[in-house]
Amino acid sequence: MFRMFCFLYTRYLPFTLRYPWIRFSQLWRFLKDLWQWVTKGYPDCFTWNIEMTVALFALPLVKRLRELDFGVPCCLRDDGESLEETQKKWGKILDKIIYAFDSLLIDGELKVYEETLHQGKSVTEACKAGREESKKIQEGCELFGKYFTNLWW
Repeated sequence: MFRMFCFLYTRYLPFTLRYPWIRFSQLWRFLKDLWQWVTKGYPDCFTWNIEMTVALFALPLVKRLRELDFGVPCCLRDDGESLEETQKKWGKILDKIIYAFDSLLIDGELKVYEETLHQGKSVTEACKAGREESKKIQEGCELFGKYFTNLWW
């Protein structure tokens, strides 16, 4: 709950510090979002970019699940495969999900594009690197959806 309050507050803080004459409108929007959060359980601003909201909530949980490394889904284990091999496979899947959510939160596709340009490479190469990053993010999100009901220990 405190994390959500911090997210709402930091969403408006840079504007109020940079442009003090906007403080009243930002304060009004902050109070409106806070009221919606208390009454509905979420403010409307969270529905503007749902992928970011899901990543914000799910990332720490999936990271903790990876740290615990307590079990694996039974549907993941193949015939004749040892438990250690299945745990390694499950760990790689969780790592891909974590990478995808991390990249979503830091806008990884754009970051990779800009880093490629700063390395002195062409725009075509930067676009290619951005598309590859986008594919990695998409793969992690698809794995999250595929194994959503298996994210427990």
